[in-house]
Amino acid sequence: MAQPLKESKIDTRAARARLEPRAKPYWKSIQPGLQLGYRRNAKGGVWVVRKDLGGGRSTVQRIASADDLGEADGTTVLTFAQAIDAARAVAEGRQPARRAPRAEEKPAGMTVREACRRYVEHLLAENGVDAAKDTYQRFRRHVDAELVPPERLKMAKARKAPGAHATLGPKVVNALTHDELKTWRNATIAEADQDDPEDVRRAKDTSNRVLSMLKAALNLAIADDANGILTDKAWRLLKAFPDVGLARHVHLDREQVKRLLNKTDGAFRRLITGLLLTGARPGNEIRFMRVRDFSAATGTVHVANSKTGPRDVVLTAEGIKFFQEIVAGRHPDEWLFTREGGGQWGDKDHYRPMCDAVAAAELPDETVAYSLRHTYASQSIMAGMQAQLLAENMGTSVRMLELNYAKFFATARRQMIEAAAPKLDLDDSSRAGTDIL
Repeated sequence: MAQPLKESKIDTRAARARLEPRAKPYWKSIQPGLQLGYRRNAKGGVWVVRKDLGGGRSTVQRIASADDLGEADGTTVLTFAQAIDAARAVAEGRQPARRAPRAEEKPAGMTVREACRRYVEHLLAENGVDAAKDTYQRFRRHVDAELVPPERLKMAKARKAPGAHATLGPKVVNALTHDELKTWRNATIAEADQDDPEDVRRAKDTSNRVLSMLKAALNLAIADDANGILTDKAWRLLKAFPDVGLARHVHLDREQVKRLLNKTDGAFRRLITGLLLTGARPGNEIRFMRVRDFSAATGTVHVANSKTGPRDVVLTAEGIKFFQEIVAGRHPDEWLFTREGGGQWGDKDHYRPMCDAVAAAELPDETVAYSLRHTYASQSIMAGMQAQLLAENMGTSVRMLELNYAKFFATARRQMIEAAAPKLDLDDSSRAGTDIL
């Protein structure tokens, strides 16, 4: 006696997603002697039909792919209802009818754009404007060039133009593949200067942050069954770039700074002197300073173009004298630091002369222009500068200073305690003739 057919629930995408991948199909009886099967693999599944021929014999035939990862087209990709029609047609020896899925059959097709938009809305409600704005900016720059910010965010425009790789927005989440996301991740660092290890490291670090945000958006979307997202495998298994979170922070001492300056001259010497005196970031911060940004009256230089917002750097007397010399007789609208012969420094123009100067001064190989910002921070801490003032001068937070320069704060505290704590002048000569037990 034939064993009764063990049927499985395969009529919805959510039900099929819960089935374990296997070579043996899951079956659903259509009519006596005819069953629709669903064979699940790692990336979705296919429809098959089994027709009983009598005498314990049967035939099994593949029909089409299931609509697990995208829209059904009525021909090669079928919904459950279409697969039943096709199975009956095959059993009757006729060609399956080709038709588009009915509206109620169309699978949920949430796009990456919609998932990102909802995540920004979520952050706006849960974490506030700053978190939502930063995430939106990164999504628009690296994920979806057409992403529109929530109206409540009240953003006039995005801070930076989208990269050429910001094309994931229109893609259906269910259709995303691991290889596709890996290709996108790799494209996010294509604009980095491949000859500059520090620039590549920073690009990879940024890419990791964006990937983390994208994963959070997709995880929020898959948590709601109504979105019809079947699996998180495409992004769950995508790994971030390793060992790029923190570069080796090179901190130069005074002797090393002196050697570096002695191996430079002209426009480049002025540029690195400006970096050492201000702690400014060597990219867009210092190269966008204008002559008018220096104020001898207040002893400050204004940083207008910064990722953390405009700020005024309070200068030392030495810094004031240096800036007075380089602005003398110049028009207020001129770039404060210019290349030899005039013209604004490009974003990467300092790289080659910095490499030459580092080699000539016999500094650590990892020394880059950004090391001068680290040097400004570490020397200021060691000299006893108050953390909040240093953070304001550098355009960062006290928390970030404590995270990146912890060992210098520890040493500085020890020195300050040694210098300022009460002294009892205890030594061997002050001891009494007998110890008190």
